[in-house]
Amino acid sequence: MSIIKRKGFKKIVWLAVILIGIGFLLNWYLAYRLENFLKDELSKRVTEATDGFYQLEYSDLKIGIWNGELQIDSVIFKPNPETFNRYMLGDSLPKTYLNFTLDKIHFKGINLVWRVSYRELNFSLFEIQKPQVTIYQSDSSDNQKQNTSQSDSTQTLHELIAPYIDVLTVEEINLTNATVTYYAGTDNDESRYQLQDVSFHAYGFRLDENSYTSGKLLYSDNFDFTTNRPQTLLSNNQLLFNTKNIYLSTIASLIHIKNIDILPQRDLWTKKNIT
Repeated sequence: MSIIKRKGFKKIVWLAVILIGIGFLLNWYLAYRLENFLKDELSKRVTEATDGFYQLEYSDLKIGIWNGELQIDSVIFKPNPETFNRYMLGDSLPKTYLNFTLDKIHFKGINLVWRVSYRELNFSLFEIQKPQVTIYQSDSSDNQKQNTSQSDSTQTLHELIAPYIDVLTVEEINLTNATVTYYAGTDNDESRYQLQDVSFHAYGFRLDENSYTSGKLLYSDNFDFTTNRPQTLLSNNQLLFNTKNIYLSTIASLIHIKNIDILPQRDLWTKKNIT
């Protein structure tokens, strides 16, 4: 009986090894197929969703074999140069456009490999490293308003993703070492608003068909950001608005700004020449 039991045990072990091996190979194949699909389609879908105005580039895109999580490295999102120049020559640039880069974005909490449908995605965490966002408000003449192209940001964020995703939720979004710059006005009277080296966290992010009218800032239940370095929040022909540390939290209902300094540009010019 002991020999029979040993043979039976060996068969069970071998069967388990074979099943594990088949499972591993199947998981590897599905991850490989999804990874290649995203590499082939992601940039195309971004271009289609923005009517050819924007393009997406990146150095690497990976699907984790074990956890099925998506990671994208060295992302560049910017207007397509050819389309941008054509719109600019035709005086039909969108009123607002942007570009951004980031070192890495990691989508955590969902095994994308084994999902049957991607219409509803509920992530636990978006980890975004060193995003650099620049937003431009183009010169808004009456002619430009009339000829603004279809790529103008009249679509809501949900309308952009609606062909592929119905509901997107994220328990927490973390941005580290973020810089956001906003240029408004004309070349002769341009204002620059900027936050540098900011750590930002959003909680309870939800994007669906009702998000735009929900009244929630940044589509989130709460958020906070902090920066511990000197900032020039506003710079234009008239003044500089400088601060030091900034902390904002909707959870604590707190805004703390240290050492506010509003300096007229002419005073700055005078001080520089005196010294």
